[in-house]
Amino acid sequence: MEVDLEVGEKEPLKAGGTDKMVPRSTFVKWQIVAGIFAILSLTGIVVVGILANNVLTHQNDSNGPTPPPSPTPATPLVDPDSPSSALTTTDLLGQPFSLVFSDEFEVDGRNFAGENQTYWEAVDNYNASTNDLEFYSPSQVTTLDGSLVISATNTSVNGGQQNYTSGMVMSWNRFCFTGGIFESRVQLPGSSSIPGYWPAVWLLGNLGKAGWLSSTDNMWPYSYDTCTPQYNQGGQRITRCDQGENNEGMNEYQGRGAPEIDVLEAKVELNENNEPEASMFCTFHFGPKNPVNTSYDSGIFGNQTAANNITIYTASDAYHDYIGSIKPIEENFYSDFHVYRVEWEPDSYIRWLIDGQLQIEITADALKAKSSDGTPENSVGRRMIPVEPLYIIMNLALSNDWAPPSPDLAFPGQLLVDYVRVYQRPGLEQLSCSPPSFPTAEYISSNINLYT
Repeated sequence: MEVDLEVGEKEPLKAGGTDKMVPRSTFVKWQIVAGIFAILSLTGIVVVGILANNVLTHQNDSNGPTPPPSPTPATPLVDPDSPSSALTTTDLLGQPFSLVFSDEFEVDGRNFAGENQTYWEAVDNYNASTNDLEFYSPSQVTTLDGSLVISATNTSVNGGQQNYTSGMVMSWNRFCFTGGIFESRVQLPGSSSIPGYWPAVWLLGNLGKAGWLSSTDNMWPYSYDTCTPQYNQGGQRITRCDQGENNEGMNEYQGRGAPEIDVLEAKVELNENNEPEASMFCTFHFGPKNPVNTSYDSGIFGNQTAANNITIYTASDAYHDYIGSIKPIEENFYSDFHVYRVEWEPDSYIRWLIDGQLQIEITADALKAKSSDGTPENSVGRRMIPVEPLYIIMNLALSNDWAPPSPDLAFPGQLLVDYVRVYQRPGLEQLSCSPPSFPTAEYISSNINLYT
């Protein structure tokens, strides 16, 4: 049984609202200033102060949130090493997209510690949210032979509190995008026959910093803009019910959160016959949950043929619901590279593809309002295909919650990423971590203790 709940209208995502800053040639401007000065100085007119002030302040005359780090000649949004064949692509329906961000990882020996990078940060942190067995250290992330390399070792760098050390690199609050195509070419760590590693490439809303529980508590993985007190009170941190008092830069009456799209997660586990099975998961995590005794009965499309052997599933835990696909994978996923893609249209659909083959598509219809008995207390408004700016995370974990490590697990294990590429529709680029329609900058700066 379904019940219609009032859902607030959202401010449309603005075409071309990138908030990114294109480097300008101040050298040319100063040549012009110098020329004018030379001419006017012959007549005794001194204008340097006025003109110089105009040149120097013109680059900072915009209003609104502070943008993420601006690209510079050394760190362009599109990696100069991206091949010409990668500059454009089409989605599953043949619609054209242009490359707006890429990293080909062609330069060996890169250091991903936070102060050394514009778009990436290798974290120095322990992730308690998934009961990890490893500590994340920037020392475990580098580049070699044209790939990003994230290594896991069976040594401790955290005073023995964790038995393993590994790496997580993210673009949180540095590079985000809203809608488009994300694509990466990845080789998995370890073997398809030995359990233990938990490699992942995923996207998360910028209001939640992965591994910082104080930032994700009651923020992850909400994708909800309906005022329903039974879900908002003690649940969603920033809700549609909020009138804007002390909103710290948030738009009034707008529900916010940090939804999650898992581009890939791989697992090796033992089946009931004690035989290893390797699987690939493509998943959307969102909240709030469906009411009890309701199901997701439309808007989910899977490529479920006998040849593909793809399983579509919906699941739930105490905090959220998730929808995804599971695909058995062979050893060549661990010995060679494969291409993983997510096609994402905000408030419309998410598609996952592996090596060009559709795995699952989830549309907005899957997330419609639901009720178990028609009463407000047992009803939920529609959830949304993410409309938040999302950032990129790549990590290699170990956890008994996912795949308890086998005594035979070989170290080091290495997650290899050949490239990361983001495409968007020409003229509709949205590359800000704090766009006006979904701001984050003031909230993060006002609550920086939650993110550090």
